[in-house]
Amino acid sequence: CKFGKEYEEYKRKVPYLFPVPVKSLGWEISQRIKLILSVILALGISSSILISYNTFSLKSQGFGKIIWHGPRDEKVVALTFDDGPSSPYTGRILDILKKYNVKATFFLIGIHVDQYPELVRRIVKEGHAIGNHTYSHSTLIFDNDKRIEEEISKCEGSIIKASGLEPKIIRLPRNWRKPEIFEIAEDEGYTLISLSTRAFDWENPGVNKIIKRVMKKIKPGDIIGMHDGDGDHLIYQHPREQTVEALPVIIEEIRKKGYSFITIPELLSLEEK
Repeated sequence: CKFGKEYEEYKRKVPYLFPVPVKSLGWEISQRIKLILSVILALGISSSILISYNTFSLKSQGFGKIIWHGPRDEKVVALTFDDGPSSPYTGRILDILKKYNVKATFFLIGIHVDQYPELVRRIVKEGHAIGNHTYSHSTLIFDNDKRIEEEISKCEGSIIKASGLEPKIIRLPRNWRKPEIFEIAEDEGYTLISLSTRAFDWENPGVNKIIKRVMKKIKPGDIIGMHDGDGDHLIYQHPREQTVEALPVIIEEIRKKGYSFITIPELLSLEEK
């Protein structure tokens, strides 16, 4: 060791915050300064953890109100699908929902709405709810205010053009958030929707894994997140075959547990009561 035994002894006595042998360099740091610096470091770490939690947690309310579940005393769940519409998967999912008489909520990407307006009209015609999922699935936490406004308003315009309906619920891409997003979305009259149960079906982990992930901890009021499309529309459209295969089993298993299915607007109405 460059500083020999003196440095080893110093390391033993001084907190890890100060690994440099300052005394050997002719410096003196008082215990008060050490305490202050330790507090500053601790506050910095705590702030980083808090910001990360508020940015990435599904249920955090730190930046604003976001709905991640419904009433816990009502035996209902809400099925939701992100990143569509897409062909052929949205149509096949609609066929399954119709067969089982289940109403769901679809959070639509504007680019896909422009590509498949007939699927949007079918979603609405068959009694499902629709929400905004931005125009291009941009990760909004990296965007400035102008871009955030454009992503939301452009998707809204596409949905109105295709269906005649103005969406008032929005789910953020990847569910990542920052304070500015809440301000802009709420100014536009939107309610932000998260989720409580993730299928992670976008990973294509296998049909059985998708089913297990949804059913593992199902609770009253849960909002279940699945995918009928792919947010990486400019790169490659990943298949949603596993989602289609898992959906009938999920519906049947949830019903066996005594649950009913509702849309997000219906869930919000229950919350208001």
